[in-house]
Amino acid sequence: HDQELLDLMAESGCMGQLVGFDSIDPKSLQWMNKSPNLFGYDRYQKAVERLREYGFQVWASFILGNDYDSPESVQNTVRFAIDSKFSLAFFHILVPYPGTTLYARLQKEGRLLFDGKWWLHPEFRYNTATFVPRLFTPEELGRITVWANKEFYSARSIVSRLFDSKTNLGSIMKFLTYMRFNMLVRQTST
Repeated sequence: HDQELLDLMAESGCMGQLVGFDSIDPKSLQWMNKSPNLFGYDRYQKAVERLREYGFQVWASFILGNDYDSPESVQNTVRFAIDSKFSLAFFHILVPYPGTTLYARLQKEGRLLFDGKWWLHPEFRYNTATFVPRLFTPEELGRITVWANKEFYSARSIVSRLFDSKTNLGSIMKFLTYMRFNMLVRQTST
């Protein structure tokens, strides 16, 4: 079934996939109720290689700030994204939305900031924690999230990720897409 889907996607001209990895840490995945991701868990290596075999560029998304995230786990996540030669990666702060189990839990624990209504608060900005994380201060979580994006889009990282003949150098169009978006995101994250 997966083989047929990947074949169809490749035949259609699909160049890439947006993949919400959320985290590469097993404890974090359990905390986020993503235990099904842990079945045969190999840090997503087989899945990433499968996408690479088809020449798909991967645009990865990660969420930072769960109760098991630490400075070391964030550094490991950025290293994973760079080593995997993802075309793009985005590192976002976890946001508890009203009506979710996470919001209710953090509210019960007294960990919500901005009076629990971050979306209405005049001081809320993107890359601002809306709750008190366990292993960071809210300010530290904001800083390490900014660092993660800057590190992924550093010149060194852009050059090292470029050299993947199956994906980022797989065609002129993939190369141009890679360079255009990396330069665009680099300008906004530095």
